[in-house]
Amino acid sequence: MNRFWMVYLDGGSAPTFQHLSRRAARDEAEILCKKTGKRAYVLEATETCALKAVEWTRLKEEEGLP
Repeated sequence: MNRFWMVYLDGGSAPTFQHLSRRAARDEAEILCKKTGKRAYVLEATETCALKAVEWTRLKEEEGLP
């Protein structure tokens, strides 16, 4: 996965658009700031986590399965 940046506007909802460059995110932040008069934050994704596998365990009948 490549690095990406997002823009959060003060009082806004969670950002959803991933910018592929810091410059693009800064440009959007500037536009939003000028348009709304609110502070805009450029956020950089620094780490990720993911669930690799789901583990299944069969229970014994005497353990009270219906």
